[in-house]
Amino acid sequence: VSPQQHHVYIGADGQHIEIRVENTLIRGSVQVTKTEAVEEPSPVEKEDKKDKNSFLRFLPGAVFDLYADSNANQEYDPDDQKIGTLKETDAGYHTAENLLAGGYFIKESKAPEGYQPDPNAYYFSITEDGQVAVVENGEAGHGFTNEAYRGNLKITKDSSDGRKDGFAIEVKSADGSYCETFTTPKSGVIEVKDLRVGIYTVTEVANRASKDYIIPDAATVEIKADQTSTVQFFNEKPEKPEKPEKPSVPSNPSTPQKPVPQTGDDPYIFLYGGLLAAALIGGSVFAVYYFKKGKYCRTSPKRTAVGASVLSLCVLVAFGSGFLVFRDLNQYAESKDAYQDLAGYVEVPEQTASPEQATDPTETKQDDADIVLPSVDFEALRENGPDIIGWLSLPDTVLNYPVTQTDNNEYYLNHLYDGTYNKVGCLFADYENRADFSDRNTIVYGHNMRDGSMFALLNRYDEQSYFDTHRQMYLVTPKGGYVMEIFAAFAAKPEESGSETSPWQLSWKDDGAYTTWLTAMKERSAVESDVTVICSDKVLTLSTCTPGGTGRFLVMGKLVKVDNEI
Repeated sequence: VSPQQHHVYIGADGQHIEIRVENTLIRGSVQVTKTEAVEEPSPVEKEDKKDKNSFLRFLPGAVFDLYADSNANQEYDPDDQKIGTLKETDAGYHTAENLLAGGYFIKESKAPEGYQPDPNAYYFSITEDGQVAVVENGEAGHGFTNEAYRGNLKITKDSSDGRKDGFAIEVKSADGSYCETFTTPKSGVIEVKDLRVGIYTVTEVANRASKDYIIPDAATVEIKADQTSTVQFFNEKPEKPEKPEKPSVPSNPSTPQKPVPQTGDDPYIFLYGGLLAAALIGGSVFAVYYFKKGKYCRTSPKRTAVGASVLSLCVLVAFGSGFLVFRDLNQYAESKDAYQDLAGYVEVPEQTASPEQATDPTETKQDDADIVLPSVDFEALRENGPDIIGWLSLPDTVLNYPVTQTDNNEYYLNHLYDGTYNKVGCLFADYENRADFSDRNTIVYGHNMRDGSMFALLNRYDEQSYFDTHRQMYLVTPKGGYVMEIFAAFAAKPEESGSETSPWQLSWKDDGAYTTWLTAMKERSAVESDVTVICSDKVLTLSTCTPGGTGRFLVMGKLVKVDNEI
């Protein structure tokens, strides 16, 4: 119907007036959202769940045919003609536009891989211009859903001494959308029902039950529709422990992957201090010996020349070494002032729960009401430190610093966050890591400084008592924040870089290899932690030098996403 109105005036008898009225064809569109509606998301997907409604998993790859209701009876029959196919504009989103007024049918001709197609046709009509018809095949708001082809998994556990219960088994899908950890019952049999078809990795996770056993390799299994796939795990219990209570350092690889940064405080201040002391003491002794008890007469020119030369040398050495001692001490003070100046950009809150309290290892996400992360103004920080990618803090300690990253692992060993040359340096992430801390293992390096700054206190994590009161650190990034739940702390040699059990490892061939590595790291720990790590976890590794600088000390924790910030 034309919305136009026409004013007409008849002013003469027999006058003829012509009015043009234009009509526009009604056009609309149809929209289909392809989903799998599930009552509960997997732990991997829980971070994306924002409300209490059923979680929608969007499914790409479906094909929808569009039919015209040719005989206008609103029933799909052979007379209805196919007029096209909906276009998939994004993963799971399908649309057809510029549809004329009338009745239509949507019918799924191809379902996403691994899902059952819906055999029904669904009617809709276009009655208003600009109308968007949304077609769903189930509960309103859930989109056009498909039922996945599903199968079952049976895991059988046994061991050389007959124990079957208490072992932790992780099941993870190849696409990462499903990851659950199960504990074996007394029967040793775990049955996982209604898994979507596809490839899964089954891995035994180290726990208290498995500590005296050799953990078997991970297994890969295919879940097929309406079938039960089986996996068997057998744990061998050696007559003697595989390793002593204090694990030995793994053998060094023949070809190290890359050098580990030298993060110890330099020893030169002791050299400079020794030269200063030697110059002062030596000059004093020489003056007393030669001017009071010298073998030359008091007016001897030779005696005077020797004395002047030696004393001049002592004075030069004293002034030079004194200057170098002052320079090093000044660098400590300069770095302290520089990092204290950043306090205005970081607001540290008071916690409603003590960060030292042990958390339930089965929880995948912290309670936002208990943990409140520091608020960091990254925009202001980056005006002077453009390489800053995060902020790391250990509550109630001096460890409260920015984390930087550049294209090498040397620059921030002797430069502050703003590029100022200083031997204290700055915390920095490995140049091969992603800047958003999304890698499986992100490594952050920092100096073990004698004044207690940077990562000096990490070496205290070899004490169980210190770990028990400092179990968590906080990491804040421009895109969000994390709690670092510490699960291991130990010393290592830099020559380990490149080995399969290197704590500086950054890549693994599969989930099983990564889980094996996590188990090895936890077993090397000098302290006992109840934090459980599985292959879906992201790890933050903090690396510094041991006292003396020849070894390295590492603190490792899993990153748990926290939404709360002040």
